[in-house]
Amino acid sequence: MQTMKLLLLGWVIWGLSACKTTPNVFQQKLQAISQTLTQPRPALLKHNEKIITAIKADVRKQGNSREGLERIKRCNILHTRTLVLIDTLQLFKGKLNNQTPAATTPVRQLLWHNEEGRKLAIKVNKYITWLGYEFKDLRLPKFELITTRHFAVKEEQQHPDKFAQLHFAYGSVATVRALLTFWQNTLLEYEREILKKLGSGDLCASMCCYGCGGVEARVSTQSDIIRLGEVYEAKMFVSTNASRANPRATYNGSPIMVKDGRGEVRVKVKPIPDSIKADKVTRFWKGSITFKTKGRDTTLSLRVPYTVLRKSVYDPSLQKNKK
Repeated sequence: MQTMKLLLLGWVIWGLSACKTTPNVFQQKLQAISQTLTQPRPALLKHNEKIITAIKADVRKQGNSREGLERIKRCNILHTRTLVLIDTLQLFKGKLNNQTPAATTPVRQLLWHNEEGRKLAIKVNKYITWLGYEFKDLRLPKFELITTRHFAVKEEQQHPDKFAQLHFAYGSVATVRALLTFWQNTLLEYEREILKKLGSGDLCASMCCYGCGGVEARVSTQSDIIRLGEVYEAKMFVSTNASRANPRATYNGSPIMVKDGRGEVRVKVKPIPDSIKADKVTRFWKGSITFKTKGRDTTLSLRVPYTVLRKSVYDPSLQKNKK
């Protein structure tokens, strides 16, 4: 019996030494994952930078309007903050370079024992929350926090401590590097969604919401893209029972008619100046809606974009002449 135990122990020691010299299939797969997921997808970063370049060019074509310069400023703030976080994640991944992909000790030492992994996850979540607040006027989809675990029980789905324990106390070098790269790609995708909205100049589509506590001002339009000579129409109202709120409304500072609780905007589109070479121009109008709440007047302000097209864009005969 003792001889059998010694033989078994010898086989185990031989097996462990073999794992150290020659990677097994599992280790080889982890090595492949680690090599593949060392960098965020270059196409994502490149695509986002192209959108920013296009926005800057479009603003220049439209005469560097105040609204356009504000869009550029917001793009720069967004991209700078995104890159800082991307670089921070890359720094942590770099510290795991040259480690055995299947190893877990380097991960625990770097990200678990000193709570650096937990702090990092909270930092990324705060950034995602900031995106939703800073760009709430763009009607973006809700960005999911990176610590969300749908498969977990309800009370642990958003728990940063449980998330950190799962990934940084027990995770391997390869899986954690893959996780950090996934975070990088997720942040770049969120940035892309915001840049696309800023690039279109469409700060709200056919229905916009402007909140004040639990009450919102809304705008509905037949179309946000208008041809020269057409009449632009929009209606402002509040999300509560509009007819009972007895609202008053203004368009660019002037009172407008309110019918059935809705402020009606009807404006004939003005021509695009010859000094502007672009085929389309994004313009804005400012509105306000005032209503009674708890015996006091509450006023919500709106800033609504719409796009004006030159006739040459939709008139085939002019397009031929232009050629």
